[in-house]
Amino acid sequence: MFPLEKIGANANIQVIGVTGCVSSGKSTLLCALQKMGVSTLSVDTIIHNLYKTNKELIDRIIRLLGDDVLTNHMLDRKLIADKIFDNKAMLYQMEKLTTPYVVNEIRKVANELSEPLVVEVPLLFELSLDGYFDKTILVKTDQRICEQRSSVKDIRKRNSRHLSNNEKEKRADFTITNNGTLADFNNNIHSLIEGIIT
Repeated sequence: MFPLEKIGANANIQVIGVTGCVSSGKSTLLCALQKMGVSTLSVDTIIHNLYKTNKELIDRIIRLLGDDVLTNHMLDRKLIADKIFDNKAMLYQMEKLTTPYVVNEIRKVANELSEPLVVEVPLLFELSLDGYFDKTILVKTDQRICEQRSSVKDIRKRNSRHLSNNEKEKRADFTITNNGTLADFNNNIHSLIEGIIT
């Protein structure tokens, strides 16, 4: 397999991927970075926008899943999730279909920047996307704590798609633990980012 071209290569900037299980604190990390003046991006937001605006992708999804994933002639993320989540073959096809579009959108943003970009990628290692990034950060949180903090009803089912924290930690360049208070996490974020970006 040929190595993946780094997303930030043409822009000559550092692009960092952030991952972790559901409710581990990835979004909290991104919010903290934004307050520090760091450019951030979320794959979930990218997909949400693509489902609304990219006609080519929309048409391909309808061909793959059928028009019963539409509500008022628009892709319905909940209907899509309900249709593919328990169907591994369909889930794989959707991920294979959408990933190039997502990477392209990240690349577009990176090409407009002159400073590092941090991207939240929930399934960074599971989908073998880490090769696109210059560095990777794992937000490591105990499963029990994720469940206590989460408002997601099927969090265990969703997290079953993720590699274990131990496996992710082996692959990540950096790990930040989020088992304590928000203040503790923010302190850890500042220490980590100062060592990576500044």
